[in-house]
Order: sequence, then C-alpha cells, then structure tokens
Amino acid sequence: MTKFVMNKRKFVALLLGLLVAFLLGLALTYNFHGNSGYKFKTAIPFEEGSGK
Repeated sequence: MTKFVMNKRKFVALLLGLLVAFLLGLALTYNFHGNSGYKFKTAIPFEEGSGK
C-alpha cells in the first residue's frame, strides 16, 4: 500500500511539473510575441473577440 502511495505522489508531482512547465512556456511565448510581459491579460484572444 505504501508503495502505491509513493507512486501516486510521484505521479502527481510529475503532473504538477508538466503543468508548471506548460504555463511557463505560455508566459514566455506571450512575453516574446507581446509588447511587454505586463500585457499578459490583453494577449488572451477571447477577451478581444468578446468586445466586438
């Protein structure tokens, strides 16, 4: 049972690591393509589309 818990913990840690890496990648792409890192909210496309 303890072995299963350890594997589950490793699995959750791996998922969290992938999620953080994915979010960091998104933030970096927005920083490079946008004018500045401070315009993170304006880089989301659906907000721009809902205004029209």
